[in-house]
Amino acid sequence: MKVQIKGVYCKRKALKSGEVRVYYYHRATNSRLPNDPTSPEFFQKVRQLNKQPIGTARAERSFSDLVRHYRSSIGYRELAVATRKEYDRHIKYVEPMLGSFLVAQIQRKHLEQIMAMYAEMPTLARSIGRTMSLLFSYALDKLQWIEANPFLRMQNQRVRRQKESGQRPYTEAEIARFRQANPLGSRERLAFEIALVTALRIEDLVNVPAAEMLAETIPIRVKKTGEIISVPVGRQMRDAWLAWEETRKKAGGGASRFAVCCLDGSSLNKSTLSHEMLDAYKRAEFDEGQRTHALRYTACIRLLEAGYAFGDIAEHTGHRMASMAAEYCRKRRNAVERGISLEAVEEMHEKRLAASLLHRSGDAEQSDVPGGSASFKTRRLN
Repeated sequence: MKVQIKGVYCKRKALKSGEVRVYYYHRATNSRLPNDPTSPEFFQKVRQLNKQPIGTARAERSFSDLVRHYRSSIGYRELAVATRKEYDRHIKYVEPMLGSFLVAQIQRKHLEQIMAMYAEMPTLARSIGRTMSLLFSYALDKLQWIEANPFLRMQNQRVRRQKESGQRPYTEAEIARFRQANPLGSRERLAFEIALVTALRIEDLVNVPAAEMLAETIPIRVKKTGEIISVPVGRQMRDAWLAWEETRKKAGGGASRFAVCCLDGSSLNKSTLSHEMLDAYKRAEFDEGQRTHALRYTACIRLLEAGYAFGDIAEHTGHRMASMAAEYCRKRRNAVERGISLEAVEEMHEKRLAASLLHRSGDAEQSDVPGGSASFKTRRLN
């Protein structure tokens, strides 16, 4: 039975079960109507929507409405394809839970509950939080649906804590332990060796050109700053790439544009590499919380220890200012040297204490000897 009502249109959707379901919408406002077109609720909703002037915003301003508006915006269309896919993936996690909620009713606690569901995947949880903050900034600035972004302060606090903590640079012993736990021929070992020499971020590691791995240097554009840097190809780095190419060859992989790639030669997503590196750090028994970004600190410290100035280090890492390179070198790798110094200090104090006790015992013996110093005896008694 086909129902025709002025100002109403329908959409048919085939379900997995084979059933075809019909959904009804108000044409002027694009609002969803009840499923039964013969019910009193259906006609009451139509009459209510017909009273609204054509072209005005709907009374309902749900999260799904916000997503639809944002996806039709110029800012969304100008994003890179990979960025749009990433935002859509985060929205896919949230929309089933918040889709029907009014934007003005969604509070910070709702996002905290959703992020808690992905506590075992903190990177994903933080990414969902950033996307939510972006959507609500759009609702505030462009649509003017809300008076304040409930998630903006949460994101600022998270960034501030991240900047304060930073990452601890790896010691040479930890570097050796990683190499032992992740032998040549693995993708994780290749990414580790490249980052250790080049100080590239993980989003840049997946874009290192394979054609340059046998050259002396690799020119690459840093995604964050847009700076073009030229980084050297170290021996360990080249050996790791040759071993990885041998692994891909045995697996039947074809040629690839990128050094860090999938077995078949296709490009690798940065999130996939990030998760693989976490497993590699666990195999090496690294401290929990250490990430690939710590290799950026390690590369800066190594250059500083080799005698390079902060300006040279900034040029190597793609920083625009030498002060940023200095910040990366703030955490020195001299914990072992400090430990040795502290042990030397303890030995010195122990020797002084032993000498003091020996001196006191000698004074006591002298006080018991007949004819000993009377002034000393008086001092001891007092």
